[in-house]
Amino acid sequence: SSLAEYSDENMMDASNLASCLAPTLMPIPEDKDQVQYLTHTIELIRTMINHHEEVFPVNDEDPVYEKFAITIPM
Repeated sequence: SSLAEYSDENMMDASNLASCLAPTLMPIPEDKDQVQYLTHTIELIRTMINHHEEVFPVNDEDPVYEKFAITIPM
């Protein structure tokens, strides 16, 4: 994650990002123990952030990536 790579500057390491994103990405049903489940969802999101290249592999030759690489200057 680009944000986590600059954690020295922005104070948003993978754990902080996961704490912010987990409740939105994986809301916990109201009938469940919020504290218990939130701990697990934060850990899951943190792991996904730390291993994003394995979880979400990018194929630069994919037509979608080629289209946006051409139309959106970097």
